[in-house]
Amino acid sequence: MLGWSDMVVSRSTDMEKPPRSFPLASRHLVTTDDIGELTRIITNATATPHRHDVSVRGPIVGTVSGTRLNSLGLAVISYSQVVAITTDPRPGAVVAVVPLGPMYVDANGTRWTGVEPFFVSAAHPTTLRPAPGRGGLCVSFDAEPFTERLDEFGVRAATGRLELLGGSESRVLDGGLAVRGVLLEVCRMLDEEPDENVKVSHSIIESSVFSALLMGLRSQFVWGNLRVPSSRYVDEARAWIKEHLAEPRTVGDIARAVNLSPRHLHAVFIRHIGVSPARYLREQRMKHVRQLLLNSADPDLTINSAAAQAGIVHLGRFAGDYAKRYGEPPSMTLARTRNWG
Repeated sequence: MLGWSDMVVSRSTDMEKPPRSFPLASRHLVTTDDIGELTRIITNATATPHRHDVSVRGPIVGTVSGTRLNSLGLAVISYSQVVAITTDPRPGAVVAVVPLGPMYVDANGTRWTGVEPFFVSAAHPTTLRPAPGRGGLCVSFDAEPFTERLDEFGVRAATGRLELLGGSESRVLDGGLAVRGVLLEVCRMLDEEPDENVKVSHSIIESSVFSALLMGLRSQFVWGNLRVPSSRYVDEARAWIKEHLAEPRTVGDIARAVNLSPRHLHAVFIRHIGVSPARYLREQRMKHVRQLLLNSADPDLTINSAAAQAGIVHLGRFAGDYAKRYGEPPSMTLARTRNWG
């Protein structure tokens, strides 16, 4: 599949961009009446195969705006008239749709019309008919980071598996209008913020979207009565973290290394040391960077290289977290160490 930056954007000279009030208007990708091109760009933007029903009379003009933040894709799609779009399921992908006007949905024979956001079925094609000129916001991402976030919160699916990851039906979100408001506010922030600020905020935005969607699935969650493994797993996990600290590993990697599920690893850390494995990992990385900046005699050491040695990849978030923890930015720590040297 093509990367986001590989999409060829073309526009007819007599076709206008979406109005500035439209979500993600500042990230306009294409306005075209070429259905083949439109299908390709939508499929790429949402990471999900799409098909258009072109049996309607007259030209169909479609507009797509969007962006990608880490593993998260956001795309606003609208049409000049009623069009049927069918999404085909893709293993490992999660797709949520926020209608921007009344939208007709046919999900494996279950039909409704509404404006509340919903998850697209992971098992069957879903057909959508958005209101002309309004369209919808499509939120797409890989399932793995979403389920990792669930593990960090220490909850599990009541049925053993979230319906959005394997269910046969599309699902309207709990408290859908509130979730809709959060997702549209994220779009507004992306439209209003300068690009350099948005880059720093990628992880925060991604986290906000994931949290909003998790709230929309809260009726599926239970706090599990887990049988918590012994403290030796904490010792093994801490030793493994220390050995692999310079690598950008995840909680899932730690769990696999000690032969636990992420959910049980979370439970054993909370029970025995009072913090989640994700928080413990962040703290160890921060401490390691601090020691490097305070004690390194390497004249070529930089903030970026110190962070890399601690397995930190999101540098914008790191600088803020470091300053909050130690009361000064990492650059000040390094400058003071060199002045003392």
